[in-house]
Amino acid sequence: MKKFVLLLLVILPFVVVAQQRAQYSMYMVNPYLVNPALVGSEDFIDVKVGSRQQWQGFEGAPRTSYLSVHAPINKPHFTEHHYSDNKNWFGLGGMVLTDVTGPLSSNNAYLTATYDFGITEGFGKGMAHRDGIRAVFGMSFGVNQWQLQQDQFINQDEIEKIAAVDPTVASALNVKSSIPDANVGAWVYYESFYVGLSAQQILANSIDFGDNPLRTSEAHLSSHYFITAGTMLPLDPLWDVYPSFMLKGVYGAPLSVDLNMKIEYERGKYWGGISYRHADALNVMLGMVYNYHYEIAYSYDFTTSAIRKYSNGSHEVVLGYRIGFVSRSRNAETHQSAWWMNRHKNKARH
Repeated sequence: MKKFVLLLLVILPFVVVAQQRAQYSMYMVNPYLVNPALVGSEDFIDVKVGSRQQWQGFEGAPRTSYLSVHAPINKPHFTEHHYSDNKNWFGLGGMVLTDVTGPLSSNNAYLTATYDFGITEGFGKGMAHRDGIRAVFGMSFGVNQWQLQQDQFINQDEIEKIAAVDPTVASALNVKSSIPDANVGAWVYYESFYVGLSAQQILANSIDFGDNPLRTSEAHLSSHYFITAGTMLPLDPLWDVYPSFMLKGVYGAPLSVDLNMKIEYERGKYWGGISYRHADALNVMLGMVYNYHYEIAYSYDFTTSAIRKYSNGSHEVVLGYRIGFVSRSRNAETHQSAWWMNRHKNKARH
């Protein structure tokens, strides 16, 4: 039964237009996964490796892994912001990722460029300087390679049984195709909030299956759209709360809604969070940053959908390393300006 359910999950995204991108729970740890505009958002070179084991309990359950690297180009360090208000900068980065579900695998590689510029003027002097509202535009170009191998999933007897019912599905079990891909994103942020919009697989290219009967207009990549927003709520000199949400839409699939709550201690040195993905999963997360350079995060999804009868949940791990002079995290998603440091310093005095 589990094999049959998984077979449907593998085939349906191609015979109908449905969700085709990998699922992530910790996109807050690495927002580059859902929006290319976050490339170059840090004051350092950001390297992250991630792995997700989804729907444990299924044979051939989805497995996703990735490596991402990005850095700012000509971006002033936060200690220099009071000398270069509204200075614009670029970001460059890249990502490789693999997503495997049973016999279906997708190998992807992207290069990304961003442009970050000021919208409103900042104010304040010295370390009390506060940036104004800023915006970022980003675009990724890459290649997707899809491969579907029947011998990794079901034996020949089972293939013949499927072919007797539906030859089209049986023949679709042999697929290999490489196609270009592109993603775009925009991000608007201030020291205490952010709003993002992104689209993935915007080329919506058809997958060339050669002589396969699925070589039709239905066998193509569908564009995925993401809207994200969040804010920072300071609690005291040591604690901050980051509520956020994400909407994900793709033609042919229900709208996905994530509601997130992240709590940080000592400016992100330690943190924990909870996320609810409507009609899918409840996710708990933990993470820490050691010595300003080393990062580790873990999440577990409690499946809440009907598939929970077969699934033991999902695991996700992210490891990060920050190259360069790092005194703290400062990115467009959890934007912490010099004003943030000054506010905590003043609170500590009282």
